[in-house]
Amino acid sequence: MPPLPWLIRIERCLHPKIKEGIAKSLVYYFTIKEARTYQQARYQGHPHCFDTFEGPLCVAHRGFSGKYPENSLAAFQAALDHEAEVIELDVQCSAEGHLVVCHDPDLERLTGLPAFVRDLSLSRLQAPDMGLVTLEEVFATLPADTLINIEIKHEATHFLQWHTEQAVVDCVRAWGRSKQVVISAFNPMIVHRIRKLAPELSTAYLITQTLTPLLIFLLARVNARYVHVDQRYLNPRVVRALQRKGIQVLGYTLNTAEAFQWAQKLGLTGVITDYPDRWRQFCTLKPAETLPRTQPLP
Repeated sequence: MPPLPWLIRIERCLHPKIKEGIAKSLVYYFTIKEARTYQQARYQGHPHCFDTFEGPLCVAHRGFSGKYPENSLAAFQAALDHEAEVIELDVQCSAEGHLVVCHDPDLERLTGLPAFVRDLSLSRLQAPDMGLVTLEEVFATLPADTLINIEIKHEATHFLQWHTEQAVVDCVRAWGRSKQVVISAFNPMIVHRIRKLAPELSTAYLITQTLTPLLIFLLARVNARYVHVDQRYLNPRVVRALQRKGIQVLGYTLNTAEAFQWAQKLGLTGVITDYPDRWRQFCTLKPAETLPRTQPLP
């Protein structure tokens, strides 16, 4: 039975933080309930995407977004040209259900138009004044062996419908990219759904809060292989605790030499950055050399 329209309308009115809090409560309940049968060992298929790299790998945040329009084909290609190992991008659905690459739920910041992506047709979203690309266009343009981190925006999903998650899984499988893709989200319900729909895919959970022992315990039950942590909440205790649970840690959004050095000391699996060129330059410096400070760490 499809969800009632009035329930969907109520959900759309919820503040994203409230929606995320409800989702966390639900997913932790379900994952703890299934803890005996739904463990990391249930993962099927190939080795996890990022596990074959030694040392922090470079994840280009929305492509080379520090110098090019974010989430654009130009930004993705520029990131690869500067030797980024992974392209990170954001997806949500158009009015017809097509997967478009866009970070914000609305278009006001990018175009000045106060309209939601989910309410516009694909033809409107791809008009010259907007120029959004689809996930299929990304797959068609980038080399087949490109590692891609697809973040599903939690503002674009519903508690009662799995349309976006199913569309992402279908697209990844149709293009044969299961071995090259990691699916990430702030909402643990999305990670949980992806694990149910496609246990062959690697997943990542995004964190922007203090990681308490209870939260670390619950993260292990969500069964994400990777956790992407806001750099403000990274510290040796957190990284060690997550790694002991079999979870690999990436930090975001790191853009300075000081942040890069901190990532190396912590033993992170990856650095998510707007400037893959800075990371590459940092990796080629001698220990005594430093890059100029461009912004203070929080």
